[in-house]
Amino acid sequence: MRMSVRPSDEGFKNLKHDAVVMFNGKEINHCVTADEEKGYVLVHQLDEAGKPFLNPDGDDILMCEMWGKVELILPPSK
Repeated sequence: MRMSVRPSDEGFKNLKHDAVVMFNGKEINHCVTADEEKGYVLVHQLDEAGKPFLNPDGDDILMCEMWGKVELILPPSK
């Protein structure tokens, strides 16, 4: 399964509200896209204080692609 918070992404399903993202067995935050089949996540790059790094123009958050075991845990159906 693939989920993303970006409306232009093929996996757009409002990731931030629908699923917990596990990466290599640990829950991760600031995830933009998660793909279980391909085994990668795209996350915001954060500084030591936990604030997002901005690009040199200051108009977008830098992102980091990480590869490994990805699991999306969906909430129970109501």
